[in-house]
Amino acid sequence: MLRTARWFFVTGVLVAVATELLWRVAGYYTPGGYFFARLALVLWPTSIIKMVLDDKDAFTPQGALFFLISFLANGVLYGIFGMIIGAVRKVVTRSR
Repeated sequence: MLRTARWFFVTGVLVAVATELLWRVAGYYTPGGYFFARLALVLWPTSIIKMVLDDKDAFTPQGALFFLISFLANGVLYGIFGMIIGAVRKVVTRSR
C-alpha cells in the first residue's frame, strides 16, 4: 500500500513539473497555453496555488517557494489517491 502511494506521489510531482514546463514552452497566452491551462486543472489541481503570483514574481525566491508548495501538494494529493487504491487492491486480493 505504501509502495503504491510512494509511486503515486512521485508521479504527482512529475506531472506537475512536466505540465508547468510544457505550459511555459507553449506560452501562457497562446492557444497551446490555453490547452495546457485546461489540462493543468485536471492533472494538476493544486496549480491554483500559482494564482498568488504575477508574471514577474515567478522568478523570485518567493515564487519558487509557491511553485515548490504547489508541486509537493499535487504529489500529496496523488499519494492519497495511491493509498486509497493500494488499500482497495489489498482488500480485493485478500478476499480471493
